[in-house]
Amino acid sequence: MKSLLEAGPCVSIKNLAKAFSVPGGRMPVVRPGHVKPPASVVVFENFSFDVSQGEFVVVLGRSGCGKSTLLKMIAGLIAPDQGQILVMGQPVGGPNPWSIMVFQDFALFPWRTALGNVRMPLEAGTWRIEGELKRREAATAVLTRVGLQDRINAYPRELSGGMQQRAALARSMVVRSPLMLMDEPFGSLDAHTRDNMQKVLQDLWSDIQNSIILVTHDIQEAMILADRIVVLAGKPASIAGEIRVPAGRPRDRRWLVTKDAFELQERVISMLYGVNENVPGTFPEN
Repeated sequence: MKSLLEAGPCVSIKNLAKAFSVPGGRMPVVRPGHVKPPASVVVFENFSFDVSQGEFVVVLGRSGCGKSTLLKMIAGLIAPDQGQILVMGQPVGGPNPWSIMVFQDFALFPWRTALGNVRMPLEAGTWRIEGELKRREAATAVLTRVGLQDRINAYPRELSGGMQQRAALARSMVVRSPLMLMDEPFGSLDAHTRDNMQKVLQDLWSDIQNSIILVTHDIQEAMILADRIVVLAGKPASIAGEIRVPAGRPRDRRWLVTKDAFELQERVISMLYGVNENVPGTFPEN
């Protein structure tokens, strides 16, 4: 039997192009009598990218390079100008039923408890489970898995930032979708809470083995979480390099001080910043 990684792509992107108009931006010079087109920023042009089934891919890049735009196009929240996106072999022409998205701002409903928030996607639509008892059991099980079994009846205002992110992660995992899209989900957390959430995510993913695309600008987070790191650079964005992480799981910050991790980090930095550019936090050589 073929493994999940041999079963074909979960996501396949071919020749993608996307540009955004810039209100009030500089207009290009045109000949007299011609209408000036609106100024635009080209984010992607002729961009291709695949993710295998069961693969955990981290897309790494600087702020503003198009990482979040890429996730939203895969989710069907915004449309590309050109090219094709396939998820589970089906073209994406709007919000697709094969993926679920996790945002940095938690996106919990304040009038619902932790249990109510996690249960919500099971109440209607693609992921509906018949029977209130079954929905409650499924939501309670995943809340227990993320360590919130004692807080299932708490409202978001009664939860810390880390607990809210655990609830948001539980809500995304309860549906067991083939694809999870994560937009810098731990970016607003303190370092200790972020480390804990990275472990929780790895534990949950090891159970479900779905495909995950997580975007971040944190090199060490990418190294801890990814099967494969995809580095975006340039404008329009292109893939500056791809690296498969040569380490087993689970990983944590203790692995980051190993020789393999240092070598991997150097390779990622060279892809992200180039060999002729100063890396933030370092000093140029005299």
